[in-house]
Amino acid sequence: MWFKAIWWSCYQRYGGSAKDLQRYLGLGSYQTAWAWMQKLRRAMTAADMLPLTGTVEIGEGLLGGSRISTLTHDSIKEAKVVCAAEINDMKAQKEGRIKMRHVPEFTEEFLVPFVKENISKGACLIVREQQGYEGLDKEGYEVKIKQGKARASSVAEAQIELLQQWLLQTHRGAVTCKHLQHYIDEFCFRHNWRYKSVEEVIYRVLVGTTKRSAVPYWKLVGRPSPGRPLRDKG
Repeated sequence: MWFKAIWWSCYQRYGGSAKDLQRYLGLGSYQTAWAWMQKLRRAMTAADMLPLTGTVEIGEGLLGGSRISTLTHDSIKEAKVVCAAEINDMKAQKEGRIKMRHVPEFTEEFLVPFVKENISKGACLIVREQQGYEGLDKEGYEVKIKQGKARASSVAEAQIELLQQWLLQTHRGAVTCKHLQHYIDEFCFRHNWRYKSVEEVIYRVLVGTTKRSAVPYWKLVGRPSPGRPLRDKG
């Protein structure tokens, strides 16, 4: 059953929802299908850990609002996402691999750790403004500010738009902020491996399953311990 689930998930170019997996496997419980999808997303994350290199553009954007109200269960609030995209061809603005993170704020406290954890030192970072990325030039990065017409277009910000479309089309917008990062990681994995064969993608996911310890259901949903409900703070 697990091999069938992995094959199905990798064969779907844009992925699928837990409801889709439940129908494919004939599972009687949506809860089981949801848990399996969450575990597969964690395997994808573990299989896609190589940092970005070369020239990397960084952009920020918002998800949610009235377009994906279920992200926060509030149509007014929005989820902040930062994206880093390798630029393989500066003239054509052709992107390579990407990394994204859901952050509380677009400030140095959250943006600098994102860069250091996802981009190799020595990379050339292209940002809209220095604010939020202070000190990275002393950490081994070359930081460049976008100038002129280039400021109007951003490969990284375009990827955030594509993420929002994917959440709407594949998952019907039914994603909460609590689990948003795992969906973001799946989106990045599928983008980064989009030109590989299904066999290669399956292999990478299988490798990812061996790199992480098993996660029980109570941890998947964020309970403090197996016997405590979600809202129990004790």
